[in-house]
Amino acid sequence: MATMPKTAERKEIIDRFIEEILDGGSGKLLDDYCEKYPFLRGALEQKYELVKVLDEAFADVDLSGTEIGEYLIVDEIGRGGMGVVYLALQRSLNRYVALKVLPFALSSDSGAVNRFRSEARIVAKFNHPNIVPVHFMGEEKGLCYIAMALVTGISFDKVLQALRCAPASRRSAMMVREIISDHPDFMRLNVGSDETGEPESIHVARPPSLWVKPYHAFVLTLCAEIADALSYAHKNGICHGDLKPSNIMLTRGGVPMIVDFGLAKDMRSLKKSQSQDFLGTISYASPEHITKNIASPASEVWSLGVTMYEMLSLKSPFQAVDVARTIENILKKDPPLLRTAVKAFPKDAEAIVFKCMEKTPEARYHRVDLVKEDLSDFLLSKPVVAKPVGNLGRLTRWTKRNRVVSILTCALLLLLTIGSFLGFNSLVKDYIVQGQNYVNNGKYPEAVRSYEKALALLKVPLFSRNTEASALSGTGDAWAGSGQFKKAIAFYERALRIEADNAQAVEGIGDVYYDEGHYARAVAWYNRAIILSPGDSQKYYSRGRA
Repeated sequence: MATMPKTAERKEIIDRFIEEILDGGSGKLLDDYCEKYPFLRGALEQKYELVKVLDEAFADVDLSGTEIGEYLIVDEIGRGGMGVVYLALQRSLNRYVALKVLPFALSSDSGAVNRFRSEARIVAKFNHPNIVPVHFMGEEKGLCYIAMALVTGISFDKVLQALRCAPASRRSAMMVREIISDHPDFMRLNVGSDETGEPESIHVARPPSLWVKPYHAFVLTLCAEIADALSYAHKNGICHGDLKPSNIMLTRGGVPMIVDFGLAKDMRSLKKSQSQDFLGTISYASPEHITKNIASPASEVWSLGVTMYEMLSLKSPFQAVDVARTIENILKKDPPLLRTAVKAFPKDAEAIVFKCMEKTPEARYHRVDLVKEDLSDFLLSKPVVAKPVGNLGRLTRWTKRNRVVSILTCALLLLLTIGSFLGFNSLVKDYIVQGQNYVNNGKYPEAVRSYEKALALLKVPLFSRNTEASALSGTGDAWAGSGQFKKAIAFYERALRIEADNAQAVEGIGDVYYDEGHYARAVAWYNRAIILSPGDSQKYYSRGRA
């Protein structure tokens, strides 16, 4: 917390307070916030009064039927700290648009006006199918406004809210489509594609295969398109600055659209400078954005990773009960593995998400277009650049701690090549190697079956007990990888009953306790593993991490 700028934490609290007030919060909400954050009482009371005045001003004046320029306001769509968005009819072209209007009270704030104008200038230059286009910016009657294409859909955070209320077994691409179709926001704005300013790309028919995909494949397809849009913005010298599910609109046709470039920054101005005020949302901010307050393409990769994690698991990877703990999680902790939260989640897809959320920018993807390439390759069942992950890099750890089996793999391949290794011994070890390969590739059910075949053959009193212990430990790794920790422990314990100094089983138990968050127990087992293999530096690293 020592490296966190105080202004960033204060701004996050106040912004959250304002959002809740705009959503219908009362004076009791003000009392609750003042009690929880007494050092912000003055600022909270001031913001409360300002928001209420603005809210009442807009509520008292029915803007339906009001004309601003050539735009006739029909209805309010939504509002936030930087403006109110209305459904409006553009008379000259007889089409509906989304009209974003800067509130009256902010019209005299030069900073707010400049940021508002900047958003229009930035997005007006863009021409990408996944970025909401800007048609026009103007000022009239003391109001600044931006006319944008009307996207008839809902924000992805509202999709997530609905999904959280449904059983995990029902999550699917088709269910997302049903959520959008039935949502009040969609029904209210569904004025017909021929009457809106939506770009034609939104109405291009998606292949039927999109709607029969598993939920995770559907989300990753959308994220590949989002990454492509961010890459387009970066190549045009702009960082979005506040990517999150609420800034991603999803049409009923399954097209994701990035909105709200209100915090966007010119990348040229970000290279050697840092902002005095934190701009963005803490839960999606990268470690360096929080500690150094500099937005960059690398921090955008982080935000994309956090957004993907939340869209896939329906849980924010770092958000806690308060800002301080959220920041601590971002700076110091890794989120739970996706495959422990989502049944049978693909290991390579998890690796892509976690590579985006590496704590240091150097360890992440260097550019957001590389994220898009890896996502596309995964969806085409091609190899990805990101390495499979675990809490400590399960693949690397497993290989390092199981040196005997790794060496056996090379030896077995050589002997099989020359045709001199035959019989039961070859078959047993082949099953063990197959099990190891399946674990490495995240195919845990197949790994369990391979090890079961090896254990069935090991009932013949021909093999050493050490080989049986190795097969039992491998089975434990397979169950641990699939999140079945109780079964994993049972197999590790069976291996230790046969071979008390089996380092693979000892470290495997430590890994399970680490994955479950029992860090003291994990440390104890890692200590035991270090005694068994004092020269293995990976075990010291595992203990230090725990």
